[in-house]
Amino acid sequence: MLYLPKKSEVEMNRCKHCVGSKCVKNGFANEKQRYKCKDCGKSYRDGDLREKYSIERKLSVISMY
Repeated sequence: MLYLPKKSEVEMNRCKHCVGSKCVKNGFANEKQRYKCKDCGKSYRDGDLREKYSIERKLSVISMY
């Protein structure tokens, strides 16, 4: 029998912070799987599409204030 990974397993094999590939399951949050990166030590949730603002964007917002 051929094993085909679930779509979420393929998508979540990279850390959203450092793009590392050494991620392990780390419990659940709001019924969604959490992962922890062994490269950077940060954790993230399955399906979390939020992105951080770049430093340029932060500086431009501060300068407009």
